[in-house]
Amino acid sequence: MRQPVHVLTGATGLLGAALALELATTTDSEIVCLVRPGQQPPGARLRTALAAAAEAYALAPELRERAVDRPLAVPADFTADACGVDARALPRAAEVEFWHLAGRLALPWRQRRQAFAGNLATTRRALALARAAGATAFTYVSTAHVAGAAEGPVPERLVTAARPRNPYEAGKIAAERLVGRQLDFRVRILRPGLLIGHSTTLAHPGRGGALAAVQRALAAHARRHPAGPGAADGTALHLLARPEAHLNLVPVDHVAREAAEIGRARGAGVFHLTNAAPPTTGEVLRALAANAGTTAAFVTGEEHLTEAERHLHRLLRAYVPYATTAQRFRRDRTDAVVADPARAAHPLGHDELRARFRPWARPCGR
Repeated sequence: MRQPVHVLTGATGLLGAALALELATTTDSEIVCLVRPGQQPPGARLRTALAAAAEAYALAPELRERAVDRPLAVPADFTADACGVDARALPRAAEVEFWHLAGRLALPWRQRRQAFAGNLATTRRALALARAAGATAFTYVSTAHVAGAAEGPVPERLVTAARPRNPYEAGKIAAERLVGRQLDFRVRILRPGLLIGHSTTLAHPGRGGALAAVQRALAAHARRHPAGPGAADGTALHLLARPEAHLNLVPVDHVAREAAEIGRARGAGVFHLTNAAPPTTGEVLRALAANAGTTAAFVTGEEHLTEAERHLHRLLRAYVPYATTAQRFRRDRTDAVVADPARAAHPLGHDELRARFRPWARPCGR
């Protein structure tokens, strides 16, 4: 049986690059990446992103050149109909797997228009291109946090009672519903947790994601207030959080591997690509505070914060809901499809958490 052709959007992003490398090293398929022109031409931009990921993940030398050079870059404009791509220029095959990873992370509500344009509208254009290209399967990469403000276990099914906490979640929910209505593809919706760097090298080839932003803010606060105002002993930093809840941090290579396995298994429906053994919110924030040279104390209301701490929380307002909501993402459907469900557990101890985010505790991320 011939290998399917894989068409990817978002291949220059964190997960997109990891998935492109996974497909390039585990299959003989043609891999086509739709890339926005930037400061570099699309081909050079794609190669730069894949080379950085291969380096960060310590890809074996005998695999690196093949993985970086094999994917083909096709110029795309995600603001145009069908992503600005002539479907006739894409490879034809009996099986065409279309992977839509491109999107926009916009958390403040003032960016709601950009969030919808970057998620719902772009997904509609990607669907049109996939249809024109004769795709047999369409995979939409969403986020486990479409659960929004819901508490407790989160099942692997489309959201019915949406309570999004920011426009990013709202845009992803709307895009999921659009994809879920398609009848002429084998449709799958993948929901990763909070992506972190590689499982073994710990490296992250980008800016580190949401937790890196929190780490930078905590470190900057500690430098401005070295006494750590807020606690009776003069050292702890008060943070709004539920320390017993969980933050689903998941290594990017685990997500890429499971995504590829679900594709090979011809899975359809909703799948959570999450960490089966996530750390608690308290464990994560204690590690970030330690990197900043302080300790963390947890409170439930702003009345327990100093003025300096209130300023810090205003800077972090987009992230506070993730530290104050208790959710567990079920993996029943995913575990039934992937080759080794036990590999989904990646415990993150204090030392590893500190090591992962320590680079972003330094001034300017040095």
